[in-house]
Amino acid sequence: MADSSLEVENTTKLKGDERKTSDVPKDEETLEALEKAISKNSLFLNLDQDEKQNICSAMFLAFAKKGEVIIQQGDEGDIFYIIQRGDVLITVDGNFVGKLEEGDSFGELALIHGTPRAATVTAGTDVKLWGIGRDSYRQILMDKKQ
Repeated sequence: MADSSLEVENTTKLKGDERKTSDVPKDEETLEALEKAISKNSLFLNLDQDEKQNICSAMFLAFAKKGEVIIQQGDEGDIFYIIQRGDVLITVDGNFVGKLEEGDSFGELALIHGTPRAATVTAGTDVKLWGIGRDSYRQILMDKKQ
């Protein structure tokens, strides 16, 4: 599975969302960029400011080298990513369908559905990513309801 092969900072590498993350410090500029990125995504439109901040705070840092597969079409997905630096190439059934750059995000369906990945995402350049897993995302939403 591609997600679990990424170099992840301040974590123990385990399968999928079983990664145990320590608090990854983020400066104000990074937090603002993450909040801006999730605000552009329809999945996060109905979240209040506290929930958005908690999601950004819970994100872990990951890196992928140019040419490295970040997510593989057909694999089970459980991580949503925001691109902080670099770009990624999107393919479906081996056909190029698009490119995402700094501030863009991908993998949001993994947070709400346990469906297989719909596309393959490959690092077009060396990339710096922020990610959050399904379990962390759901816990933030559940904590808010309590």
